Amino acid sequence: MRGAILRLGHEGCGAVTAALEPEAARKTEAKDIQELLALILPALKGIDSKLSLTERVSRGVESNVRWSIQQLQNAPDLKEKIAGGHLRIVGGVYELETGRVRLLN
Repeated sequence: MRGAILRLGHEGCGAVTAALEPEAARKTEAKDIQELLALILPALKGIDSKLSLTERVSRGVESNVRWSIQQLQNAPDLKEKIAGGHLRIVGGVYELETGRVRLLN
């Protein structure tokens, strides 16, 4: 039996938007939100701060999906299943306006 995990992000994600804020702004969030944002931050490294906020969020959503996939692929309990061909992990972005899921390569 072969299974799959779909790691799905969505356009305009508020968590990604908040994670892209300056550190001082992130520190004003509730502690549990700050913990969530800290998990997203590694995915956002390398996103050009000169881009528009819309473009940074778009790239951030995709990058966060890819980062999450890497984390799942390295999880000890999933690694063996992936290596054995029993599990596949794919990523996508849910497009709010169209209701479609755009799969990432």
